[in-house]
Amino acid sequence: MKRVQGELPKLKTWQYIWYLIRFRPWLYVALGILETLFFGVFPQVVGWITYTFFNVLTGDAPIEISMWALIALLMATAIARAAAIFGDVAVYFTFQYSVAALLRKNLFEHILRRPGARAVPGSPGEAISRFRGDVDEISHFMAESLILLGFGLFALISVVVMLRINARITLIVFLPLVIVVVAANLATRNVEKYRQANRRAAGSVTDFIGEIFGSAQAVKVATAEPHVIRRFGELNEARRRAALRDRLFNELLDSVFRNVVHLGTGAILLLAGKEMQAGAFTVGDFALFVYYLGFVIDFTGLIGVRWAWYKQVGVSFGRLVKLLADAPPENLVEHSLVYMRGPLPPVEYTLKTEAHRLETLEAIGLTYLFPGSQRGIRDVSLRLERGSFTVITGRIGSGKTTLLRTLLGLLPKDAGDIYWNAQRIQDPASFFVPPHSAYTAQAPLLFSETLQDNILMGLPEEEVDILVQAPRTGNEQSLRVIGVLEQSAFYAGGGIITSQATLDILLDEPVPPLTYMFRLKEGLDAKATAKALEARFLEHGMQAEVMADEIREGARIGMMMNNLLQGFMGLGLVVGIAALGVIAARSMVERRQQIGVLRALGFQKSMVQLSFLLESSFVALLGIAIGIALGAALSVQIINTMSENFEGITYQVPWLNILVVAIIAYGASLLTTYLPARQAANVYPAEALRYE
Repeated sequence: MKRVQGELPKLKTWQYIWYLIRFRPWLYVALGILETLFFGVFPQVVGWITYTFFNVLTGDAPIEISMWALIALLMATAIARAAAIFGDVAVYFTFQYSVAALLRKNLFEHILRRPGARAVPGSPGEAISRFRGDVDEISHFMAESLILLGFGLFALISVVVMLRINARITLIVFLPLVIVVVAANLATRNVEKYRQANRRAAGSVTDFIGEIFGSAQAVKVATAEPHVIRRFGELNEARRRAALRDRLFNELLDSVFRNVVHLGTGAILLLAGKEMQAGAFTVGDFALFVYYLGFVIDFTGLIGVRWAWYKQVGVSFGRLVKLLADAPPENLVEHSLVYMRGPLPPVEYTLKTEAHRLETLEAIGLTYLFPGSQRGIRDVSLRLERGSFTVITGRIGSGKTTLLRTLLGLLPKDAGDIYWNAQRIQDPASFFVPPHSAYTAQAPLLFSETLQDNILMGLPEEEVDILVQAPRTGNEQSLRVIGVLEQSAFYAGGGIITSQATLDILLDEPVPPLTYMFRLKEGLDAKATAKALEARFLEHGMQAEVMADEIREGARIGMMMNNLLQGFMGLGLVVGIAALGVIAARSMVERRQQIGVLRALGFQKSMVQLSFLLESSFVALLGIAIGIALGAALSVQIINTMSENFEGITYQVPWLNILVVAIIAYGASLLTTYLPARQAANVYPAEALRYE
């Protein structure tokens, strides 16, 4: 393998993919089986039913089978395919998200091992672009790659069947089409070039956005806003052009693949007419050829599309490996635990002791120069004592942030020593972490979180010791957080709740409490008592509230929000029913030619109308079942979450309400599809055959 001196050898794209397959092999095998069923087996069954159906109508069926048996078989296939969709979706997204989680975890783990201020080779914005776009590209390709297996099995069986029916028509129709598609596939070598340019342009825009937010003060001081906006516009224009080239080229290839199918259908019509007159080619053969044609051409085109995508994935792997900097490329796909379900592992908590208490922090001869330049800090010495207040000032770019980062180990020092309580620190990067110290960057490096999350560094609030200092007296007291009130808890105060003794220590004098809570005796009117207290202590500005009224007001607001959500859900149901009618109307318009063929073959108006209503019924009933299942699953999760905070909550299903809503929804869907079904039944064969 050729490589530049000092550069780590890189893996091939297929080697990265093989590592990822081995990460979840059984999931990948299960996905392959489901994709083969969905794209290879079920379509073949539908093709055979179509073939037999038309041959039964014309009396050319090779086997004795009734029309109702074919309809039942078709319905069973549709139900089995619908059931397979649920399993396919579950395995598909589990595998995709597992791969994405592994890649992001490995990248982030490596970034955390590097010096904090030099964690990524480029800008944080450009790194985020790779975390998002390139990882999604790879995981999506991994999940989609097995579709080719199912399509390939279907195409192989289809070609064998067509050759056995009529080899001459098969070769005359398919050979030129395959040549056209293969020629179009050869052009996909430019896909990699256009995709790489598109990714590079998108990364430049994201990079520049990060620089703008990180240097907002410098831009304002230099009054460079017009220049920044102009540069931003130039980068966006370059990104637009790169994205346009990438999308246009892909759409051009896709249009070639799609339109070839129509040419093949015309060729079959021209060649099959003479064969059908001679009795060597049945209506079922014609229907099967047309049915197979689209799938086989799609598979031929899919090979080129997948090969182009494979090249694009290679670009994404290369971009992610660059984030690893000096680490081996295998680290990107190294197998490790990813927590897709259940609770996350607890964050390691170091109990704060006297050894973590700062007395003095001293730096002697601290030096750091940025690579390839003479800029940085040189021979800086300072001493910080507990209780002191030190301010480091200087112009923009003078090295204030560089000094802080070098002191904390976020940048590797070139020279100098750092002492904590007179003890020399060998590795500042691993030492200056909680509970020794906490650091909040001036600008986000990768993720923008709250100040609290930056200080806690993932630790739960209830396991944190906090140092409280009274502003007036300067007295300090270390407090252990023993609990955090939930947002749902009613408390008429705020801030820190501690003992009266702690307040006396901090303030050197007794401090009377400002909030009182009373429990009234039986028979006393709470509102009257509150008004009496306010009147009695009017000169002191007392405000009395009835907690029961406050809780009821909160419940009223919650009920109002619940009714509002139910209204939105009802509106969504109405829109969905209307959409079903629109789809039925469009289906009638787009399938006029097929309807005319069925009428010409002997279908009665009632049969056409019934087929439309059955199709709409299947969609409506499947949608109702899915909606009930998803609603039940979501409500169970909500009730389980609420029961953790509130005791006595039980889960009950309002079956009667659900049944009434389901019957109304199904009836309304039939009403919306009745008119399109009736119009479809009135289509004349001659009119349909003239329709373009």
